[in-house]
Amino acid sequence: MNSYRNYEVEDFVCDDFFIEWVLNPQEETSAFWDNWQQENPEKVMRVQNARAILLAIRVKDNNKHLSDNDLSNIDDYVRKHAIDLKHDNVVPIERKLYNWLKIAASITVLFVLAISYQYFKRKPNVSHNNSPSSVTTETNLTRIKNRSKEGLVVKLADGSVVVLCPNSNLAYPKNFSGLVREVTLEGKGFFEVKKNPAIPFIVHTKYITTKVLGTSFVVDASANKESRVVVFTGKVVVNRNDDPKESNWVTLTPNKQVAYAPTTEKMKTDTVMAHPALAADMAHNEFVFKATPFFDIIQKVEGAYNITIDYDEEKYGKTSVTGDISKLSLDEKIKFICKAVNADYHIEGGRIRIY
Repeated sequence: MNSYRNYEVEDFVCDDFFIEWVLNPQEETSAFWDNWQQENPEKVMRVQNARAILLAIRVKDNNKHLSDNDLSNIDDYVRKHAIDLKHDNVVPIERKLYNWLKIAASITVLFVLAISYQYFKRKPNVSHNNSPSSVTTETNLTRIKNRSKEGLVVKLADGSVVVLCPNSNLAYPKNFSGLVREVTLEGKGFFEVKKNPAIPFIVHTKYITTKVLGTSFVVDASANKESRVVVFTGKVVVNRNDDPKESNWVTLTPNKQVAYAPTTEKMKTDTVMAHPALAADMAHNEFVFKATPFFDIIQKVEGAYNITIDYDEEKYGKTSVTGDISKLSLDEKIKFICKAVNADYHIEGGRIRIY
């Protein structure tokens, strides 16, 4: 959880969220940093200096490979701007030797990162097998691979939310069109689907298909084990991919599950006594708070969904929240918490950021 108030210039230039805002600004990230600077005017100089460094190493975005001459020109440009930051409305960084050594190290790292960022941005289908998670974008399809040790939060175009579990992949369209909302899952994911009776939501996996109108449920299609669907709220129907008969769809209601074993090709339903949660006892976690410290609430949500929520500890650390959010979806839980402390939030890079 970042407390940006404690950041020096070298911290900003190495922060992923800050880098994304400078190099690829979006409406949500711009709103966050504009608000943060207004609320922390004494830090504006550091933000602007860090921004100047990042802009100085920005690599041109085209469809050509970078030549040796390109790299040499970029290196010269970085060195020049690292020494002279007297851009319009930018105050030079304090010239203490220790700080310059740290900033120089940051520039060296960021120079490599900037080249990599633009290279992979131009080649969206390149696989990032060594990174904790990756996102690739095709014409109208986004693919997310979660190789981290925690869940990644994905908000779909219709407002539905997916917590993609570790070692899992999700493919979904940028925008849903037509008479269905379809996604493809490999591994395990927790779904909270926005209700729309006119347009069913369908989850495809290797062996089974799950169809819902609006509900929360877990689909576990991890390799080398039974495929399983567990329903928390609402109603879903499940069937084998190779079975076209409508009469063979299995209906699940809350606290019901179905398991499909590829070896026997049979579907088995039963009652769930204890949900196989994303984290320990997620389904039975009660979110009832009475003047509960903000920090404790965030920790409970993080633990329940196995996700990370970033916020300014100095700003919100001493606030408290009262209310019952047990029956709310993850998205609604965060909205409630934010409203209680007069904050807002967005989802960026699989993490929830409250500001």
